[in-house]
Amino acid sequence: MTDLSPKSQINWADLKGIFRPVEENPESFGTGKAIVKECFPESANSWVNVILEGYPGQCRPTLVVAIGSNESSPTLRNRLLEAVEHAAVKCRGTTALVVFYAMWWDAKEWSRKRGTFQQLGVPCVLMMPFMDPQRLH
Repeated sequence: MTDLSPKSQINWADLKGIFRPVEENPESFGTGKAIVKECFPESANSWVNVILEGYPGQCRPTLVVAIGSNESSPTLRNRLLEAVEHAAVKCRGTTALVVFYAMWWDAKEWSRKRGTFQQLGVPCVLMMPFMDPQRLH
């Protein structure tokens, strides 16, 4: 993962550690809201922005988007749109990396939005329980 924006400067081991509760009990994380509540207490948001149910604050170089196991394709589509709005409008010029932490993934939905992130020059990474982070192209 060395081809990411130097502005993002993320420690992957630390980020994987944040999501350890999900890997220890994946059945409990059916929604993105549950993931955020457990893994991102308010104090953790000093170095990242978070979608879903994130805390308001100044723009950060890293955006984390949480997607639970019980959420549908329309929900994933909405999260992708929220991430686009965040990177393109709300925090344009600051967001240097988007990390999708997902209990499941739909490549078809991703293919509809990936061009927007490419145009913005914002790399995206998919993290899933029990897997190493994967750069999305």
